[in-house]
Amino acid sequence: MSKPPFRFIIRFLFFVHFPTVELFHELCKALEVLSDPKAKVAYDAVLKAKERARLRTQALDAKRKKFKQGKLLTTIPRQ
Repeated sequence: MSKPPFRFIIRFLFFVHFPTVELFHELCKALEVLSDPKAKVAYDAVLKAKERARLRTQALDAKRKKFKQGKLLTTIPRQ
C-alpha cells in the first residue's frame, strides 16, 4: 500500500482546516510560542496581567455604577 506524499497531505489539511493564510500563520506563531518554555512563561504573564486589568476595570465600573445610582437617588432638585 503506497502512502500519498507528505506535502500533499499538508496542503490538503491546510485548505480544509485553514481557509485563510493569515490564520495559518497565526497558528504557526502560536505553536512557536507554546513550544518555547521562556516564551510561554512570558505569554502567560501577559495573559495574567490582562485578566487582572479586566477584573480591576470591572470592579471599578461596578463602583462607578453604584456611585452614580446613589448620587442620582439622593440628589433632590432645589426650587
